[in-house]
Amino acid sequence: YEKSQLNNPAPPMHFMPLSDYLPLTYKLDDRVDKEAYFASAKENELWICKPVSLNQGKGIYLVRSPEILRQKLAEQDDGQQARKFGGNKPIGRIIQKYIDNPLLVNKKKFDIRCYMCIANTKPILALFCHGYLRLTISDFVHDDNNLLTHLTNQVS
Repeated sequence: YEKSQLNNPAPPMHFMPLSDYLPLTYKLDDRVDKEAYFASAKENELWICKPVSLNQGKGIYLVRSPEILRQKLAEQDDGQQARKFGGNKPIGRIIQKYIDNPLLVNKKKFDIRCYMCIANTKPILALFCHGYLRLTISDFVHDDNNLLTHLTNQVS
């Protein structure tokens, strides 16, 4: 089998680009990405800003105004400069374009958690466990500022 595969090159693999299934994302701790975000974002567009190293919805907030975010980031940068000698490492952040028309279950946003362990690839051996569905607490309303409407992992 292996010898036959060496003589027959594999057909070209066609992959979907990340932009087909992930929202537009910028790293706010990267100067080029941050400038690209501020150049493209428009007032009243909905974006979601997330820390890269926290969980359970901590540190997440909605952004509707690039200028307010610019001010908030400047304040955070000033605070981080003041703490720099104290040893606190700044938290990296990403900002993603909000998905305006999400799939809903009973009027609520949801995510699906399922896990798979690929133990071997030749031959393929994959172990999996049935997943579960997480729902938001509140029914989805796009203009709602309450994070319980938008996050399935929000800790109260």
